[in-house]
Amino acid sequence: MTKKAVGFGREVLVEICDYLMNQEDEALGCEERCIIALLYAAVGRDGEVSFTTWNSARWDKAREHLAFDWGEKKKGAQYLMTFHPDSTDWRVDVIHALACYVLCGQGGGKAPTSPQESGVHWLFGSYVGMAEGGAASKVSRILEKCRNGGVDGVPADSNSHSVRVGATDDMIFNHMVSVFAAIARGGWDFKADSTLFHYFTQELHVSQGGKALANWSNPNMHVSAPTLKAITDENDDVERFCKALFASADIPGINSELVDVRNVMVATLLRYFDDVYNEMKKGRDSLLILTLHNAAIACEIDFGTIRDWGKEVKEDFITKNAQNFGNSTGSDSERISKALTILQESCSNLHERQKRQEALIKTLLKKSENQDDRMDKMTKLLETVLTNQACMSSGIDTLIHQLCPPSAPSPTHPSKKRKASTPEVAAATAATTPADANEASTTSTTSIKTVDEKLTAPKRTIRWETLLRGMPCDQFVQEVMWCNVTFHADHFLPLPATAMRTDSKERKEKLRKLRLDGMEEVAEGEEKHIFL
Repeated sequence: MTKKAVGFGREVLVEICDYLMNQEDEALGCEERCIIALLYAAVGRDGEVSFTTWNSARWDKAREHLAFDWGEKKKGAQYLMTFHPDSTDWRVDVIHALACYVLCGQGGGKAPTSPQESGVHWLFGSYVGMAEGGAASKVSRILEKCRNGGVDGVPADSNSHSVRVGATDDMIFNHMVSVFAAIARGGWDFKADSTLFHYFTQELHVSQGGKALANWSNPNMHVSAPTLKAITDENDDVERFCKALFASADIPGINSELVDVRNVMVATLLRYFDDVYNEMKKGRDSLLILTLHNAAIACEIDFGTIRDWGKEVKEDFITKNAQNFGNSTGSDSERISKALTILQESCSNLHERQKRQEALIKTLLKKSENQDDRMDKMTKLLETVLTNQACMSSGIDTLIHQLCPPSAPSPTHPSKKRKASTPEVAAATAATTPADANEASTTSTTSIKTVDEKLTAPKRTIRWETLLRGMPCDQFVQEVMWCNVTFHADHFLPLPATAMRTDSKERKEKLRKLRLDGMEEVAEGEEKHIFL
């Protein structure tokens, strides 16, 4: 008599997947965990994973499940296999396991190795082309490693077939799963069924068994999958993040034909983000978290934003499936009571989020008002500066016109301008008698004395920051001489009297001579520029 394998239930499966994900070689752990989780969810035989391809993957939008064409080697046939999001635990969630395998376990489709396989991309490339019984032996070694690593509940005589046995028991012991649904999920022959009946109801019964294995309270109810629609309203960052995350995935059509499959994998990763972050032994340094972090950095997205996305996706998922959580053995009233509790918590969280958003809006409005006030003040200040500048420019023009009046052409030489002269010099020139000339000379001497007195007159305050901009050198010197303002000859800037050097008499004398010479040249009408 042949001894059948001893199976194990969902609780042991959770521990197995947790052990595999936390082993030292994380990439290998992602692959092995995906193999075990997929075999359990498909109630599959060990070698059947080697016949699954990405070419047959598709997302059913109406029923919200992932579907593959599942190859059955024993009967040489393929049939539909559906995979559903788990109700509570990320470790046995098949969609999460597939996403981790693709991103961290080199889970891209294996390229075809023969002309017959042209265009085929295998789901598990390392299991393709193995000798008879090779895949089964490989799965058996994974279970043995878990048992030796201290995972409780793995039978001593378990092998690859134990996964199929345990999944079948979990379906049969769920009173809401029909026998026919368990048979359809496991791919067994049912001699009494009608072929037409089988065609009409296969997907219904296969998915019913899949939802039962995903721990949903009522597998006959619709189950909504995690979706990015909770965060993608006018948000281009989500699409950039998805593309960056799967940039190195060697899966044809991952951003086109399989974009729905990609999106549900990203939504599932976000849904379980906090759980993985807190429950993985390496925490933030785990391979999966680092992969998500690197994709966020590539898109210039804050890591806190990824966590916020995960909370929104998770809350949306829980709200949509509120009435289907709980134990399958519970009554309808218990399930409804749990749904009400979930909805109450969801409403409370929504209220808290609304309050935080309102507080944020008030803060932003206050900052905006402060910015408006500052802009008004700056505008008024700018208007004042422009007004003062216009007045100062007008004053400078008047001052320059007074200091440097335009000269008229000489009557004898029209091409030359007549030298400017003071009224006193003109009077002396126009004198017709010696007495008149003497009087004019006396008036001229008095004028020069008056100019000398002006040089020692009290100093005036000048707005140098306005006068220095764009003023020619000769005009600047004349302004300095007129106002009797001391200045730094080297840097062309005004210098306070207390800061002047008192030990250089020669320098003072030069400055005084410069003033006198400049005034004399202006008085004589000389038209040459004075430079320091």
